[in-house]
Amino acid sequence: MNKLLMTAAVLLVFIGVFGTAANSQTRRVRFARGRTSQTISSVLPARGSLTFALFAKSDQVMTAAVTSPKTCVKFANAQTSFTGATGSGDNFVKIENTCRTRSPYTFVVSINY
Repeated sequence: MNKLLMTAAVLLVFIGVFGTAANSQTRRVRFARGRTSQTISSVLPARGSLTFALFAKSDQVMTAAVTSPKTCVKFANAQTSFTGATGSGDNFVKIENTCRTRSPYTFVVSINY
């Protein structure tokens, strides 16, 4: 029962974090051979968003964090970090700039077996 509740809670968090939107660009994250993490730094326009697509096997553990000045850039669920199980195939992580000015960000993601 606890496992079922935990799975349901993780899915609810991912509903806010995973997914694509019509006004969001998508960028594929590719891990270098033998690596399980990737760091991406760039700039998001004011009120802009970006969705990262990552391929994974089912039930791998994904950990992601985003940092930016003034904490302008956050995940779609308004958090700056999360950990949870992946689905099989493409998994999507959306970040959004909540400020009225463009903002640099650093996105770090890892997938462990």
